[in-house]
Amino acid sequence: TSTATPLAFYDDKTTAITKQSYGKGMSYALGFSFKALILTNQINRDIQANRIGSNGFEPTSDAVMLFVKAIYEAHIKNAVTIHTSPFDTYSTLVVTHDIDASSAYDTMHYYSEYEYSIGLRASYFFTTHYFDDGLMSDYYNASNIEKIKEVIKHQHIAGSHSVGHFPDFANSNVFPMGLLGNTNINYHPYNSGKGATVGGSVLGETEVSKKLLEEDLSISIKSFRAGHLCFNEKLINSLDTLGYSNNSTFCAADVLTNFPYQQPKDQSVASPLSHIWEFPITISDVFHGDPITAKNYKKKVDIWLDVIRRNTLNYAPSVLLIHPTRLYKLNAEQDLIKSLSPTIYTTNLDWFADYWRKRASVYFSSKLSNDSLILIVPSAQLPLDTALSFIIHNGKYLKNITASDELGNMIPIKLKIFNTNDMILYFREYKPLTLIKSYSTAQMSIIYFPNPCNDYCNFEFNLAHSSKIRLYISDILGRPFLTLYQGILGEGLHRIPFQTTDLLSGIYFYTFTVDGVSVSKKLMIIKN
Repeated sequence: TSTATPLAFYDDKTTAITKQSYGKGMSYALGFSFKALILTNQINRDIQANRIGSNGFEPTSDAVMLFVKAIYEAHIKNAVTIHTSPFDTYSTLVVTHDIDASSAYDTMHYYSEYEYSIGLRASYFFTTHYFDDGLMSDYYNASNIEKIKEVIKHQHIAGSHSVGHFPDFANSNVFPMGLLGNTNINYHPYNSGKGATVGGSVLGETEVSKKLLEEDLSISIKSFRAGHLCFNEKLINSLDTLGYSNNSTFCAADVLTNFPYQQPKDQSVASPLSHIWEFPITISDVFHGDPITAKNYKKKVDIWLDVIRRNTLNYAPSVLLIHPTRLYKLNAEQDLIKSLSPTIYTTNLDWFADYWRKRASVYFSSKLSNDSLILIVPSAQLPLDTALSFIIHNGKYLKNITASDELGNMIPIKLKIFNTNDMILYFREYKPLTLIKSYSTAQMSIIYFPNPCNDYCNFEFNLAHSSKIRLYISDILGRPFLTLYQGILGEGLHRIPFQTTDLLSGIYFYTFTVDGVSVSKKLMIIKN
């Protein structure tokens, strides 16, 4: 350290990182353990290194890896790296929903229809609670399975959210690994609501939920998220055994990284890697201490947007979790998506996971000659998935950029400037969601009269073109209980009558949905 240049210091002023000339090159010394700052964080064994749990930006591990990347780019002229977002985008938003309550089964179709209307395919994680206990009713039943099938018809992706959604799932004494061969006939966990769960196992929760969803829906379940985000030390072992591919149980701020990573078994850095990739949750509708409500959801959307903006600067993805139990949360999702930059790719977890695996398997080289660079991809890797792309550092100053296989056969590419001086080499442009086909909330003018209502009222609105309409009434907690109209109406002025005879005086809400975009407003009923 007496001759090297210090680049970073610990809080006690001792040197943490140095660089020094070494022969014709440069030497960097990192005064910390990769295991301590990366791997231990990824399995959530750090000693409370994070300041927040979710809905914030905690990129400790990312900062270290981006520092190493910066060293590479500083010393390799026109360094080429494989991009961390699909196509020519800057970042990715992964939209997910946890269906872990009866109210979520009742309301999720509003989210499903909105997302389908704009071309978004989201991930829906279903809790298969097929029994009554002290925590929940047996809401995984024939009626709700039909509701799931409607979500799947809208081309959304199903994942498992466990069987029982137990709050003590992380306790390995209460939930041991267990044995294979579990079914809804022989697996009977139970929680009275007053103590520990009995009869549960990690394999039971992951095996039965997967089997039920696959048999009832005739689909393949690849992704899992534990109830209450409880991470059992044998969870990855179980998912690996059962043929899952993806897990999304950790929070990004808690594990100090926003990027996906491969999970080891036994929640231990000393164990071998599994086939399971972790996709940490970045932002969600869970705000401890100041819950999201119909009055403050716009401020929560601002927090989500700030986290996404920060991640975008690192080309990192953001995983969004919304429990679809209230309609104001749908308004929050709509506001978020409408506020996104068109350079952010929006998709579901399974799609992004498949992309990330393809990205992780690609190997390539580059050759720089004068002011020309060629990206070389071995023919065994071709054809590349068109979602993949590459970043050429300071590529703006090159005269020529091409791509070929090892035999010199040219690969068709697209090029454009990326982040001031870099160039992105890609194969297909991203087409943003079809938001232009939807109404904005400003366009969705609807009134009711008389105001307040007595025994009846009329809703009146004007449509600019033929549109799919839904108008329904919710109680003060945002729970819908009465649909006034659902169907397609043509261009022009429309009036829908509403008889309030069976309702008590009080405050209600009406929600008006046009082509998947919703607006909710207060409805006053005062009886004489």
